[in-house]
Amino acid sequence: MNPLAVGGIAFACLFGGAVLGVALSGVLPEHHLSSDSRDAIKLATAVVAALSALALGLLVASAKTSFDSADTQLRTTVARAVLLDRVLAHYGPQTQKARAQLRQTVRAQLQQIGGEGRTGGAYPTPTTKTLGSSPFRRA
Repeated sequence: MNPLAVGGIAFACLFGGAVLGVALSGVLPEHHLSSDSRDAIKLATAVVAALSALALGLLVASAKTSFDSADTQLRTTVARAVLLDRVLAHYGPQTQKARAQLRQTVRAQLQQIGGEGRTGGAYPTPTTKTLGSSPFRRA
């Protein structure tokens, strides 16, 4: 569902509830409008707001932890691939085929992660210029 639609629905529900509350305030008995009743409603509203803020904070923290974990895993994997390429380079020209296949595999994996045609973001789409032989130079 579109985020604007969700926001619009939430706004409509809150606005409708406020209008309904104003309309019902004239119909309610006097003891429901006392200061003790208002204080109880304020306390209940504060508890609900605090729990909502806590749940939202935990959700954001969980998403950040997940993103950081995936980012670290990706960086470690790419660093190991570069290290493997450099080790293979030390073995001489007979490893050219294996090194080319390694580059092709890394390129395919990065394109799968970055997506086709996307721009920007945490992992921009790799290009031939960025994935050519430059990341895999001989040590």
